[in-house]
Amino acid sequence: HLPKDCAVWIEKSAPDAKGEIWYAVNTGMQREGKYRAYEGWMKAEDVEAGAAVWQDVAEGGAYDKGMIARKKDGKVIAAGRPLLNPEGSAWVSPRTWAAAFSNIRQACILWNGQYALLDEEGNCFPSEGHENPFGGAKVRLMEGKSDGMFGLSMENELVSLAGWPVEPQPFPPETLEKVVNMQGNDEEILLLTEEGELLIYPYSENFLGTPPPDWAEWTELADVDTAWIFSGDYPTWMPCVAYAGVRQDGTVLAFPEKLSDAVSQWQGMKEVEIGNHWLVGLKADGTALSTAAENKNGYSEVLSWSHLVDIAAGEN
Repeated sequence: HLPKDCAVWIEKSAPDAKGEIWYAVNTGMQREGKYRAYEGWMKAEDVEAGAAVWQDVAEGGAYDKGMIARKKDGKVIAAGRPLLNPEGSAWVSPRTWAAAFSNIRQACILWNGQYALLDEEGNCFPSEGHENPFGGAKVRLMEGKSDGMFGLSMENELVSLAGWPVEPQPFPPETLEKVVNMQGNDEEILLLTEEGELLIYPYSENFLGTPPPDWAEWTELADVDTAWIFSGDYPTWMPCVAYAGVRQDGTVLAFPEKLSDAVSQWQGMKEVEIGNHWLVGLKADGTALSTAAENKNGYSEVLSWSHLVDIAAGEN
C-alpha cells in the first residue's frame, strides 16, 4: 500500500513457490504528521530496480543516504532516502525531485546528505527543503565534501556558503580560470588546474594535528580527491584526512603512508575516489582497483567490473 514512486531500500530477493521473484524492502515516510518506517515484501514486477533507468550516465555520486547521476543529455537520476519538500510537510522521492531538472553540468551529494545540481548557466539547485547553498550566486564549479561548501564563481572567484566571496582571495582570477576540479575536506580545498597544477586553500584550523603530505611531489596531476577516513575498527576508530591523486602518467599518489603503500604499484589509472574506509581507482581501460584504507574487508569486489567511465566511493 505504498504510494507510487516511493523510494525503497531493497535488502534481498527471493522466489516464492511459483518461482516469482519478491524483494524484501524497507522505507520511511510522513503519515498523519509522523514519520513511520515500513518493511515487507513486494513483487519484483512492482519495483523498478536494477540498471534500467541508469543509462547514458556521464558522472555519478554516492553517499550512505543515496545516489545521484548526471546523464549525458543533462538530465538527472537520483535514488535513496526520501526528501522533505520546501514546506517540510511531506516526503518526496529523490527520483521525482531529480526528474524536474535538465541542462545540468554537475551533480553531487553534499557532506550532509543533500543533493546539489549545477546547470549550464551557473545556477545551483539543492535538494528540496534546503536553501540554495550559494545564496543565488552563479558558479561554474562546486564541491560538496567540506562543511563549508565552496564554489568557483563565473568571475573565477572562490565563494562559500550564501555566495560570500573568500576574503582575501587566495589565488588570482587568471589562475582560478584554469581550475577544472575541486575537492574539499573539513580543513582545506584542493583545486586542480587543466595543466595538472594542484592549488591548496586551507580554510580551517588543522584541529587533528595531522601532518600534511609533501605537496612538492604532487605535480603533473590528472585527478585528485580528499576525504575523511577512519583508522582502526569500530568503535575505537580514529578519523584522519586522506588524499589521493592520479599523475598524468597513470601512477597514483596517496596519503597517509599506509594508503600510499597500498597504491604504489597501480598503473594506467585515470581517476581516484576516497570513501570513509577505502580508495577506489578507475583505470584507463575501464576496469577498477580498490584497497582498504584501514582494516576493512570486501573492498576487492570491484575487480570484476569493466567498461566503466566514472566511479564513486560512498561512506559505508
